[in-house]
Amino acid sequence: MRDEGYEPCLNNAAVLFAESSDSVFSKFGDKIKGDIISYLRSITRLPCKYRFPYYTLTKNTFSDLFNEEASKIIIESIRKEMLNRIDFDTNAGIEEILDEIQKRELGKYLKNFSGHEHVLFLWNNKNFRDKIMNDFFIHPDVPQGLISSEKIQLPAVENVLYSDLFSNKETATAQEFQIIAQIHQKNKLEIPTRLAGIDCTEWFKNGLSAEFLVLEKQIDQYFEKKNISCICGYNKNKIPDRKTLRKLLKCHNYVMLDSPHNIFKKGL
Repeated sequence: MRDEGYEPCLNNAAVLFAESSDSVFSKFGDKIKGDIISYLRSITRLPCKYRFPYYTLTKNTFSDLFNEEASKIIIESIRKEMLNRIDFDTNAGIEEILDEIQKRELGKYLKNFSGHEHVLFLWNNKNFRDKIMNDFFIHPDVPQGLISSEKIQLPAVENVLYSDLFSNKETATAQEFQIIAQIHQKNKLEIPTRLAGIDCTEWFKNGLSAEFLVLEKQIDQYFEKKNISCICGYNKNKIPDRKTLRKLLKCHNYVMLDSPHNIFKKGL
């Protein structure tokens, strides 16, 4: 994501891992701790503000610096230190713990959206996708809209089906833009309108890839001016190619993933 100009918005997991690692390394003495940190930064080329943000890189560093047995002891020491700092107990490994923390943090982050967010949500897990939609639509007092393949009952959410949009393919993009504008026009509050498409690859499936990419650019410009928060969900396994993905990235100021759980913002 950094190669595309995005930076991660969630930092609780990174901070937890950094603080737990620092605590364990401090027991080795300042010199060894300094050597580990210097070596990690030299191979990752991360600036100083990133304190052990990636578990896999750090784990590989231990393998380079220590033998297998010592590496396992260090990793387990960090895992135990992490468990002392969080509010849930688990037998999971460090990666699973960090991902669970980000999963919880992601739900809270979505609830605090304040407008002008256009999110590209690349999902693989339908259950988590549906949970995200439940976490996102939380303001029954403001207009909210969801486009989906099947009817989905969410409180105070206007539900439109893709099949209705595609009943006339020539007017499908114009109809979706009109739906977006009409829902937002009902909003008389300062709280942003919330909109989502649960799987926009339906447009690709119906032979409207080029038309929809034009629409994505159009609504992105619309969201810049209007107080709207929108999630555009995509089954990442059904995006045709990397060229299409890059075009989608250009139209969204956020990217959200479900594996690992994270959300990134452009130009942080």
